[in-house]
Amino acid sequence: MNLALIGSVMMSFCALPQVLLCIKQKHADGVSLNTLMLWHFASILLAGHTFGSDWYLFGNYTINVAFTSIILYYKFKVKRGYKRNNTHT
Repeated sequence: MNLALIGSVMMSFCALPQVLLCIKQKHADGVSLNTLMLWHFASILLAGHTFGSDWYLFGNYTINVAFTSIILYYKFKVKRGYKRNNTHT
């Protein structure tokens, strides 16, 4: 049993519940922007660092970049002036 693989898969999908909630609610109001930005840019840097050397961690960070990008989309979509029913104010 490869514990690194299991741990990487589990860590990769930690953000999935928040992504699904953002998609369902069409906003990310309850998510701290500071935390989200730190998480997003740290994942980008760590994905670059692990590229070619540790594929488990690289996959983890790449999936985190994808998930945090989705959450950021919903965070800024609301901030740009869209109502929750997707009509422009």
